[in-house]
Amino acid sequence: MKKIIYTAAILALGFSASAQVGIGTTSPSNSSMLDISSTTKGFLLPRMTSAQRDAVASPATGLQVFDTTTNTFWFYNGTAWINGGVASAQDLRLVGTNNHVTADAGVGSNGSSLGTGTDNIAIGQNAMKLGSTGQYNIALGINALRDMTSATGNVAIGASALSKNNSNGNIAIGYNASINTTGGNNTIVGFGALSAATTASQNTAMGVSALQSVSTGNFNAVFGNAAGTALTTGSRNLAIGNDTAFPNNAGDYQMNIANGIFGTGMNGSVTAPAGNIGIGTTAPSEKLEVAGKTKTTALQVTTGATPGYVLTSDATGNATWTAAGGAGTNYWTSNGANLYNNTATNIGINNTSPSGELHLSTTIKNKKIVLYGGADEHTFYGFGVNSFTLRYQVENAAASHVFYAGAGALASTELMRIKGDGNVGIGTASPSEKLEVAGKTKTANLQVTTGATPGYVLTSDATGNATWTAAPAGGSNFWTLNGANLTNNSGTNVGIGTTAPAAKLDVVETAAGTDNYIRVKSAGANNTASGIKLMTYDSNYGAVIESTERTAAGTERGLHFKATYGTATATSASKMFINSVNGNVGIGTTVPTSKLTVDGAATNLSAYNGGSATSIDFANSNLAYTTSSPAAFTLTNLKDGGTYTLAVQGTTSGTASFSQSGITFKYVNNGATTAAKQTLYTIIMMGTTAYVYMAAGF
Repeated sequence: MKKIIYTAAILALGFSASAQVGIGTTSPSNSSMLDISSTTKGFLLPRMTSAQRDAVASPATGLQVFDTTTNTFWFYNGTAWINGGVASAQDLRLVGTNNHVTADAGVGSNGSSLGTGTDNIAIGQNAMKLGSTGQYNIALGINALRDMTSATGNVAIGASALSKNNSNGNIAIGYNASINTTGGNNTIVGFGALSAATTASQNTAMGVSALQSVSTGNFNAVFGNAAGTALTTGSRNLAIGNDTAFPNNAGDYQMNIANGIFGTGMNGSVTAPAGNIGIGTTAPSEKLEVAGKTKTTALQVTTGATPGYVLTSDATGNATWTAAGGAGTNYWTSNGANLYNNTATNIGINNTSPSGELHLSTTIKNKKIVLYGGADEHTFYGFGVNSFTLRYQVENAAASHVFYAGAGALASTELMRIKGDGNVGIGTASPSEKLEVAGKTKTANLQVTTGATPGYVLTSDATGNATWTAAPAGGSNFWTLNGANLTNNSGTNVGIGTTAPAAKLDVVETAAGTDNYIRVKSAGANNTASGIKLMTYDSNYGAVIESTERTAAGTERGLHFKATYGTATATSASKMFINSVNGNVGIGTTVPTSKLTVDGAATNLSAYNGGSATSIDFANSNLAYTTSSPAAFTLTNLKDGGTYTLAVQGTTSGTASFSQSGITFKYVNNGATTAAKQTLYTIIMMGTTAYVYMAAGF
């Protein structure tokens, strides 16, 4: 009965003039449909498990429930259930005096407190988990400063950073940075840096894996990825640069900068510096040791410095300032990079009585002056003296003696070269014979001793080599020189490459595989021609094969075939022309515009008579005929681009067909022929397709 009355009351309120419903209030808000007011009780939504919530059939958009599985409010957004908030955990809480933590951070792993310490910040699961009395610490990341209880002034940023540390003044940034360190005042930046350290203190490690193997070493400083990564127990070492290592992984007072500059014994101070520096060496024995060449724009050696003294080396290369000359007199003056003798006297080298401005010893030896070369007596560039011999020495047969003349301030001209193999070149740097002259030679007399025989004449081969050969038999001279012309007087045949010429001029290939040409070359550049004329006995008729170079005309560079007639000077126009630029051939024209251009009619000499056969070979002619009536014809030698005609003279009506291996035939107007009439078939080849056209009724 009470439920009915309560429901009726609610319905009555719902139908009030304002259309708002108030529970616990007589003046519900105009902006709400339902206004519940109470100061002692709350509004309780339906409560259910997640499974029950998900089982609600066709939930309306905006439907709300309290999920007892997640202990949170959920609402339906029209397509899915949305978690409306966390009921029991906080993202950030303030616990104790000035302590800042998140859920699962601080003592007890639940964020309830950071002990009695003050001014600590812990964010991350198990961050500063045991920090009961420590102060001024910052832990950001899971397990950061996890085991710290009473330390002060630490900063740990990164998962497991300083997780086992309970000392003061450490800074560790990076995953596993100084994860095992219990020492204090370390500064570590980088993944895994100083990760193996136990009691190490006052180290600085910047870079991934920097000092990752150090266990107990102190006061080390490394900068760079994997810098000092193998150092174990050494102290007071310095490394700068990626992958920089130390010569002694358990040593102290070492330095490595970029694996190029090394230091040892670096245990000095500002007032008492100590240590050696090596460039190119890891074990310098002096304050500065350079393993390699040094270059400097100026040099100052202060110990023993005296004006006019010169640096002198001992047997091990130690240089000291010593007096030049003797008896207290300075015979030498330094002028910039130059050192010169101040006196007008002679200078002797291993010679106490020099008779010239520079006088070497009187010893006879291969090597007196060395300009460049090795330590032995023969492989060097320089000069020596043997008995009655002045030696000009080069180190091997590939080297050369070369004589030059100046060709201005920037160049010289080579005059003559004596190669190490004994060949001499004048005008050439690569003589291939004992004497090779690139240019004209002039001599008052000539003697060639090899093969010399009285009456023989010098004869050249194809490369210009001259040998003594016998003059023509009988003592007759078959050749006459008239100006630039050379004439054979005997009327006999002339052979080139043969000793038995079979024609007036017989040119024979001398070796298989070589080209065999008769070369006729004109001297002019344009509008000139050269060739061969073949004439009759009276020089009035003949043929001309002519090569032209007529670039001025622009179209006649090629080979002409002409005919002469009437007189020796009358030459017809070109009968046939081959353009050497594009390969076009012209018959009756010198300007062919296609591969073959004919100015005039072109005819077959005859048509091919196939008799009564049905097999037609067009190799005989492009025109063919047969007395056969239309049938299945077998064709051969149809070529791409060709046009062929077949006349079928048989008078019996029928339909012809054609075939050739590899050819496809297509027909136009093909059908039964007219009885008692001949038929004409035209075949046009394009690629591998033959197009056939029939014309009947002849």
